Amino acid sequence: MDKIHTQAFADQFLKYDYTETKDMCKQFLTLVSAILVTSLTFSDKITSLGDTSSTSKWLMLVAWSSFLLAIIFCGIGLLIITIAAGNAAGGGSTYRHTAYRSYVLIVLAGVCFVSGLILLIATALKALNAKEIVLEKKQAQVTLLHKQDFIKKFKTDRGSAFAYNSDNTISLCSS
Repeated sequence: MDKIHTQAFADQFLKYDYTETKDMCKQFLTLVSAILVTSLTFSDKITSLGDTSSTSKWLMLVAWSSFLLAIIFCGIGLLIITIAAGNAAGGGSTYRHTAYRSYVLIVLAGVCFVSGLILLIATALKALNAKEIVLEKKQAQVTLLHKQDFIKKFKTDRGSAFAYNSDNTISLCSS
């Protein structure tokens, strides 16, 4: 009776648990690989690695490493669940323990994936903030150049001198 009961559990494992886990792992591997390749391809759009801070570079590298670890853990988990299925099909009794190990690795792969996504978003936000700061600096430089051009033009036309006030206005000084 116990042998029949155990074989029924093994058949159920092969029919449902193994099949669903195998399909989920294949889809997960496809998703993580696609996101890793996309982030590698468009990394210059997210952050320009040549002229950004070292924090952005490290965030991006750690995000890619997290995606790579997710692929590795899920691949090993898929291998181990396949070994468990072979054990269950052969009438072995250790397939549950082996399957549990694969589930731990698959969950760890999911944690690495979510961590990679969070790091990728943090990198994009940091790069966006850095680009806003650069844009503000460029606008300030353009404003200063416009003021200087205006003063040069006005000096040549009128022969007067100007002074900068503390509130960033220009006042005419008598010559």
